[in-house]
Amino acid sequence: MPTPPESAGAYVTPGGFLLVHPRNAQFGRAYTGCRTIWVVQDPQRTPLLMRQYFENGELRTVEAWNGRGGASPVARCAARDDEPRCAGLADNPLMSHDLPTWPRFCIEQAERPECSADPE
Repeated sequence: MPTPPESAGAYVTPGGFLLVHPRNAQFGRAYTGCRTIWVVQDPQRTPLLMRQYFENGELRTVEAWNGRGGASPVARCAARDDEPRCAGLADNPLMSHDLPTWPRFCIEQAERPECSADPE
């Protein structure tokens, strides 16, 4: 999936927004598949940051991009990899099974009621 679908959720970081797909509502405890995370540089520019692969709800592998539009991953790590290029992966909040997000429109329409509720 090269670009985030409209159903991707907005995740807030100190530096801005990320888009996450699938959101928690589509991501059950026994989820098998991938979760993709993009950096929101502007509404039309969302380079790939990370792709996470889950099996029966467990994170197995992570592919990381540079978040600036690189064509291939800069690292591929097993979930519990201790190689230097994978350092800090286990402690990164983006690795959490539950990754609370707001609806995507909250990036540009924060005044909407859905955007003042807790993220899902």
